[in-house]
Amino acid sequence: ALTAHRPAIAADENQVGEQMRAGLGERKGVTTYSIFGPEHDRVAVACCTIEGLDSSLVSAVLSAEYGIGVRDGKFCAHLLVEELLGNPHGDAPETAVRASIGLGNNTEHMNRLLDAIGSLAHQGPAFEYQHTPQGWIPTNDPRDITLPRPL
Repeated sequence: ALTAHRPAIAADENQVGEQMRAGLGERKGVTTYSIFGPEHDRVAVACCTIEGLDSSLVSAVLSAEYGIGVRDGKFCAHLLVEELLGNPHGDAPETAVRASIGLGNNTEHMNRLLDAIGSLAHQGPAFEYQHTPQGWIPTNDPRDITLPRPL
């Protein structure tokens, strides 16, 4: 099925990926990073930081408050991320957030991500968070997360 519909899948991924990159670039307080210029073909992956917020906190907020999963850190590419972000010992952030789309993602999903990041950059987290050895944890999380997880 993937082989038969490859052109349509690639077109959808390109369109949503371009929406992601353009939308992140338009958000005040959000900085995007890339080793490729806009003239290169790109996959639907974007790396960004939000001014004044730790990337691990951004990841936790997107998950807890918006139900959106992203990756934070250096993505198993430490030297590359350090080069992209600049001096990791100065004012530059030390890690970033990476968002990528999958086969089931569409423009509605991307609008949700972009709205969440824009809101986070503009207003900050809605919950209060505490940094623990397990990462950032919401301290006033209204969700019931005591339900058993499926096996």
